[in-house]
Amino acid sequence: MAAATAYTSRDLHQMHVEVKALRQANDQLENENQFLIAERTDPSRYTLRKIQIDCPQGTDILLQTAIKRQVLQSLSFLIGKSMQILADHPYMPSAIIDVQTITLDKRRYRLHVTVVIMTNDTLHLNVRGQLQAEL
Repeated sequence: MAAATAYTSRDLHQMHVEVKALRQANDQLENENQFLIAERTDPSRYTLRKIQIDCPQGTDILLQTAIKRQVLQSLSFLIGKSMQILADHPYMPSAIIDVQTITLDKRRYRLHVTVVIMTNDTLHLNVRGQLQAEL
């Protein structure tokens, strides 16, 4: 009898933990749903959630990786900010990135933004690295 009570108690505790986790997940989904509803009704409330970086075809994979890392590091401060900032200042990403250089395998590359596209919550950039000098 004691063993059955112990097993039942353990099962009830496990179910309680699962219910609590499900309630937290439900609350989080409800909050996200309210946020998405607010975004749809007021487009100026869209926030930047992702920065997508591409490089021209034929760019070496190591160079692509270095470019993506540098661009994400330079523009990460925009994540979580209103997309209205980028709408008001569409040249901001280019102004920040185009003055930067990276060094890879004793070669210096100057970064240049060739395309900027903004969607509801994503900033899409095409960035190329132009060889400047060999060190």
